[in-house]
Amino acid sequence: MGKRGPVGQMKKAAAGIQTKVSPGSFPPPEYLTALAKDYWRNMVAAFPGGYFTNADSVLLEQYCEAAALHRNATATLRKEGRRYKDKNGVLRKNPAVDDQHQARCDCAMLATKLRITKTSMISPKIAGRAAQEATE
Repeated sequence: MGKRGPVGQMKKAAAGIQTKVSPGSFPPPEYLTALAKDYWRNMVAAFPGGYFTNADSVLLEQYCEAAALHRNATATLRKEGRRYKDKNGVLRKNPAVDDQHQARCDCAMLATKLRITKTSMISPKIAGRAAQEATE
């Protein structure tokens, strides 16, 4: 028995929060855009079965929507350009520039939280060992 009660009970309580699922049984939510659903399916398929849990679904949903927004904003910028002239002839920044930048920042942050980047997959213990070996 630990300081705060039996450890087994804490594990049982935490186990109900994050249940592992297989890629086939982890479909994208219906309300996602078509492009975001494609990102979802590709992401789930790229990792071993059970890598993502039900607790990850909200972050994965946000990541996929941000990636889709980035792709759409990039396409808009290719078509329309980064700047345009308004009705008074003043050169203005295309609003898609801000969308693209925000989506890129969101993707980077969410990718780390979802543990889908190389650096986020490395544990602090392994990172410390690698740094120590590099200095020796």
